[in-house]
Amino acid sequence: MSHEERDYLWKHFAANVDQRLKAFGFFVILSVFANGGVLAIVEKTMPPFAFVLVGLFIAVLSAIFFIVDRRSRYLLRLACPGLIALEKEFPEHSRIFTIEAEPKNRIWSYTTAFNVLFLLQLVFGLCVAIYGGLLLICPAH
Repeated sequence: MSHEERDYLWKHFAANVDQRLKAFGFFVILSVFANGGVLAIVEKTMPPFAFVLVGLFIAVLSAIFFIVDRRSRYLLRLACPGLIALEKEFPEHSRIFTIEAEPKNRIWSYTTAFNVLFLLQLVFGLCVAIYGGLLLICPAH
């Protein structure tokens, strides 16, 4: 494998790992602010429509970041066959991508953790929106 090919594969992989982690960090920051918006609505007794808007924003935010994360994972996987081929030059104990590609019964991974948080935020956002919608339909006296 040429030096250019090695460099190309590694830069592709490293850039996409970095992009994925930064996107998730950005999701967490936006979620904190959006969730804080729900608390502000409760505290300031704003109209029920505010619950609907913020809840839908949280749900859409979760869905968009789930899609972005899926794309990042796809781009990461594109580099793996080339990196596995590169590792054939290394001793077995240093073949990180080869070891990682072996099937395992793993429950927890970054992907699982990210997806759990995306799902929880989606459910929270939908619950907030539904709550606001119910308040609009059946206002409390």
